[in-house]
Amino acid sequence: MSKIFAPTSTYGRGFKPTKIPDQFSIRIYVGGFAGPGVADESVKKEMDAFQNKEGYSSSEIISRRFNYIPSYYEYIVLFKRPQELHPA
Repeated sequence: MSKIFAPTSTYGRGFKPTKIPDQFSIRIYVGGFAGPGVADESVKKEMDAFQNKEGYSSSEIISRRFNYIPSYYEYIVLFKRPQELHPA
């Protein structure tokens, strides 16, 4: 499906911290024929960029919720820091 009919945006909001350390929320606004697959694609790009910028080693989507008006998917993402190596 063409991306022209499946637009997504964060409207500059980006990741916002939750009350849990290293856990953030983000909204991916969707239009046209964009569904959960297109939103998942967009959030994964945002996750990769945030992970690299903030020094996290991995990330995991904890939850995804759809809102009808305005149309967006809200994700809760857990970012993980690199494990520190302890000398034996």
